[in-house]
Amino acid sequence: MENYIRFLFILLMCSNSYCDECITYNFEEGFDEMFSYKSGVCKDFLNPWTKNNYSSLGLESPHPSSTTFISPSDQLSCVSSFMFNATKGILDIKVYTKSWGNSDYIKILVYESSGGLIGSHTFRDLMEGWHNLRLPISNDLELDVYIVFLGTGPGSTVLIDSFRYIPLTMDEEDCYIFYYSTPSSSTADSITEMNTIDGTDFDENSVTENPYFERCIKFNFENHFNTTFSSGSGFCTGANAWTLSNFTLLEMNCFHPLSTSLIAPKSTFSCITSPNFPMGDGKLEFNVYMGNVSRSNFPLFWMINILVQVKSDDGTDKTIATTSYNSHSVNFVPGWNTLKINVQNLWQEGHVVLMGIKTEGSIVFMDSFRFIPSTMNDDMCILYENQITTEDSEITKFTVTEAWETESDTEKWIP
Repeated sequence: MENYIRFLFILLMCSNSYCDECITYNFEEGFDEMFSYKSGVCKDFLNPWTKNNYSSLGLESPHPSSTTFISPSDQLSCVSSFMFNATKGILDIKVYTKSWGNSDYIKILVYESSGGLIGSHTFRDLMEGWHNLRLPISNDLELDVYIVFLGTGPGSTVLIDSFRYIPLTMDEEDCYIFYYSTPSSSTADSITEMNTIDGTDFDENSVTENPYFERCIKFNFENHFNTTFSSGSGFCTGANAWTLSNFTLLEMNCFHPLSTSLIAPKSTFSCITSPNFPMGDGKLEFNVYMGNVSRSNFPLFWMINILVQVKSDDGTDKTIATTSYNSHSVNFVPGWNTLKINVQNLWQEGHVVLMGIKTEGSIVFMDSFRFIPSTMNDDMCILYENQITTEDSEITKFTVTEAWETESDTEKWIP
């Protein structure tokens, strides 16, 4: 075991200019020592990925030398890898899925050592069987990077057998995860190549003209938040709820002069589900605020992830569109932003799932969101009008000033 770790350490420390090697890992040894779920991005998640044996599933492994894998729990799970040196190349992850549900997914994120996000993608709707999920790494310079695996698989089999980083200068046939075989003998049923970060997918049904679906739908959290939004069912089962708060308690400008209320995630993973509402053809807009990461002395990670779901024929929730925005996104802009999701020819009722994470000292909240049908001008779908009365419910107090003051007292995290 000691020799194994020493060999891997030497391998990872080598620069491509000296040892142009691929990086591989197969979970057979060193998982507990080399992977973490208590630091970095993963420290705000309650559930780790766990190591198991193929014999416990009665599943034939993809290689005779492969005996172990990692899998998420029924709730959102997170684990981050060791550091390794990488430049331009391909990250290739071998996964297996069975009975893939509408709420199941695997999200892969690649970070540099300073905390900057290099690339990510969410994989959904995978067919039963073995898959090679491939994510390009496009660094012009050699960087120390690490991988974060996010995933959930309630009632399904979702597992990762192994992964490898293949430098652009190397033939992938020469990058062995296990010796005495070549990658060409892989048992993978499919190879999924990803060229974009967090793309949005849409289900298109035939267009049906119906005034019921061509209405402006708006939520501004001024009234009835606690009675209309849920955190204890569906995708959000077991998660913390978002918290209702008030702009009068913040030392900043609100989104709109008539806006008084907002919702914010807690310091751990938070999730809520909206009530069902009609959606035809149009767009969803979410007004969110995130603090300025440049004011921090260490890499904070804040995230808002939004799912659009409808009921499938078997009565389960089916995700038809998604978007994600975080403080390490290449297009991140501090302050107020509007996140948009196009909804194409849906013509049925659905709901949105709001997921969020913030770290100590960060500011993340949502003011409102709306669905605007394609038949209506944006300025006709008004979020705030007439006099506003606020809901008589418990309010959580926090201030921007207090949040920024906590940053200098927080140590830089190391994945």
